[in-house]
Amino acid sequence: MKQYAQLETLIFSFCQRYDVPLIQPDEHLKYTLLVDDIEIQCYLRATNIYIEAKYSVLKSQELLANDASNYKKVMQHALLASKNSTAVIALGNDGSLLLSKKLPSSQWELPAFEEAIESLVNELETLLGVLGRTNDVASHENLIRASLQGAL
Repeated sequence: MKQYAQLETLIFSFCQRYDVPLIQPDEHLKYTLLVDDIEIQCYLRATNIYIEAKYSVLKSQELLANDASNYKKVMQHALLASKNSTAVIALGNDGSLLLSKKLPSSQWELPAFEEAIESLVNELETLLGVLGRTNDVASHENLIRASLQGAL
């Protein structure tokens, strides 16, 4: 129970500091935050906080349906980003794009929590930018590399 109290304290502090709406936890004790119109879920498993960003099902289905090669682009991005990112990219069963990040108990402080959420939102926005730019795979690879090097 102490860990849940720590998680709640981090979430409430984050929401107060950034004036972010908080949706009460669901039956699985997952808290939902709305950051830049992106749904962020935070929950506790063992001694880790998991933070997940889910890009809306309808938007991602439209995005992925527009071009079958977008699945390939998502996986290319995941592979290239894996060197410098601690976020994991996945495609949900419903066609949604999911990014998740783990925050170990040793990092349960507000600055680390803020950085984890910020980097997850930025990673999702980068991924969506990659998918929305062009169908030229080489251009996508260059854009991904540039974004990973902080050139954007």
